[in-house]
Amino acid sequence: MKKLFLSVLFFTQLSSAALNGEWVGWGQWSYDNAAVSCNPMKMTWTENEKTLAINKGIFECEVLVMHLGKTEWTKKEGLLFDEDNKQVGTYTDELISLYMPSPNVNTTIHIQVKKTRPTSYDYQEVWFNKNEKLYVITGRFFNGSN
Repeated sequence: MKKLFLSVLFFTQLSSAALNGEWVGWGQWSYDNAAVSCNPMKMTWTENEKTLAINKGIFECEVLVMHLGKTEWTKKEGLLFDEDNKQVGTYTDELISLYMPSPNVNTTIHIQVKKTRPTSYDYQEVWFNKNEKLYVITGRFFNGSN
């Protein structure tokens, strides 16, 4: 009975954990059959009942640095919508999956966030075109305040 209670408590906490606040982690940026380490990786999120947003971020990856600007999506019944009200993804308490355009018109970005605990998540960002994967960025992020 005690194990069942702890399992229910863990999954209740996981499902209620929002991505609010600053998250710090590490990972790698893979491209052209090579990879570089990214440490630190930082992202600041806002999540509530109606919206999900990346407020800012930075991935420091050896010879590469990527700055993330504010990007916001509207949440409605398990779906995510961009600023043009176009459906671009889905969300559950444990998984966020969305697509967005890149600065290069021929490239699309797929972002996946898997909440592993109330204080951590796994992140994957894949840049691709119709012919190939160009970049794969992965990371594990932590937030001690959640």
